[in-house]
Amino acid sequence: MIQVIPAGHPSIFRFSDYPEVVRFPSMDKIVATELSSTYEIDFCNDYLAFLNACNGFNFDEISIDGIRSYPPDIGHAEQVRYLFGIGSGDAHTDMAIVLPGMTNYLGKKYLRFCYPVGEGPGGDMFVQIHKGAERGHVMLVDHEVHITPDKFVETYGSDMDEYDVDGFVQWLCSFSFNRTADSFDEFLRQLVAVREEHGPTRVMVVAKPDGH
Repeated sequence: MIQVIPAGHPSIFRFSDYPEVVRFPSMDKIVATELSSTYEIDFCNDYLAFLNACNGFNFDEISIDGIRSYPPDIGHAEQVRYLFGIGSGDAHTDMAIVLPGMTNYLGKKYLRFCYPVGEGPGGDMFVQIHKGAERGHVMLVDHEVHITPDKFVETYGSDMDEYDVDGFVQWLCSFSFNRTADSFDEFLRQLVAVREEHGPTRVMVVAKPDGH
């Protein structure tokens, strides 16, 4: 099973192949600065480059002609529905609109070291670490076992803020965070597009083999 998608793989996803999908203007730098200040987010350079080039993407809007079944030579992959931009005004992909609704799910306790870059079906989030030794890495947050800040206090009797970021991220990686890519650039390179017979188009990100 391959875990790194070669450039010429027939299922690789390319944004340029789907001109029918709504394109947004480059990120709103004022809104980005406000988010950074409010939530103490230090956006990674590769994600900022994506915001200037694409500023969000709704994979639900793409379609593939013909059948492109899940490649048998590819290992584990996770579906991606949205990639977040900043200041686009889109209800599904604008981080400035999405973040306030995540107060209990992520909130400042998590945002001090990671921010959401995308969303899968069922509520799973893709986040990029922006602080500590894991800075730049993209993780999938499993919503079924994800622990909210309030639940953490209730369960462990202490606040998430009391823990060193590096140690806490390592703990999360044994619990609800699944390593998906070493950088946002790598995350984008690992996207594949598939469509089963009589089924919907899905865009998947091929995950790192170690998962946790």
